[in-house]
Amino acid sequence: MNTWSGLIFSSGTITADGDSGWLDLADILGYAGAAGLGKAPAFKRAVVRCVPAGHAGDETNALDLNVAWDVDGDGDLKIHDFTGIDANNTAETVIIPGEDSVAAMFTATSYLPGLIPNWWKFTWDLGGTTPSVSFAVYASLEW
Repeated sequence: MNTWSGLIFSSGTITADGDSGWLDLADILGYAGAAGLGKAPAFKRAVVRCVPAGHAGDETNALDLNVAWDVDGDGDLKIHDFTGIDANNTAETVIIPGEDSVAAMFTATSYLPGLIPNWWKFTWDLGGTTPSVSFAVYASLEW
């Protein structure tokens, strides 16, 4: 078994709703361009940690994690909703598959049982009077 741990995505300062676009984990791990050639790792488990920053007062961030099989979003499926990201929440961790992602992963992996799709997208919906926040997402991946 191989493992990798590191930064998956950093938002920088955000002041409006948006998303990261589709991120290829194969590229992040250094398998640049390999996904289309079938050389990307087959991910079996992920521990994902969202670390918010800059939240004050009534600022909130509803953050979703979606996965898909390719850059076009084929099989796009929300597998986790990071809840309660606000001034009082310092971080949130999810294990995939596990917790609320179990039912979603059964659907997502119906094509390749037991594998986690390597295209990920983070979508945020900000709330509060004058939101200006940031967040970083770290992961430990096993394949």
